[in-house]
Amino acid sequence: MVKIIKHRGGLYTLQIKYEVNTNISKTWNFFTKVHNIEHIMPPELNFNVTSSKPANIYEGKIITFNTKITPFYSTNIISEITKISHEKYFIDQQIYGPYKIWHHEHHFKKTKNNTTIITEKIKYKLHLHPFSWIIHKLLIKKKLINIFKYRIKETQRFLNNISLY
Repeated sequence: MVKIIKHRGGLYTLQIKYEVNTNISKTWNFFTKVHNIEHIMPPELNFNVTSSKPANIYEGKIITFNTKITPFYSTNIISEITKISHEKYFIDQQIYGPYKIWHHEHHFKKTKNNTTIITEKIKYKLHLHPFSWIIHKLLIKKKLINIFKYRIKETQRFLNNISLY
């Protein structure tokens, strides 16, 4: 499931929920290794982690990325891991990048069948509010939904075949 909710003041919430056929420890290990994000992003974004090791996340870790916003324009993104609860959740927040606000929560829940439910909640806001709703409606909303649908598919592929990473 991928859905976007619009709030007042130009704020949006992107909600994602899906299940992977992998236990919570392997799922957590995959998500907390920074460079694995490169494997689950659409290729046209040319998403690259540019920060140095250590590769695992911790509270206060600054992570830098470079990505293509359009075929002709790349940008840098700087995010900070602000909160972690082992095998339960972590939160990253954009410090610098294409969004005015980007607050990304990743939640993990073990099921009775030893699979994992992943729930992501992203609060975001574009620059130039109140005019940004036009850009959101015409471009951003569809692009984000497609990115996260791709991420779901690739995350399931990687975690269902652990030997890939």
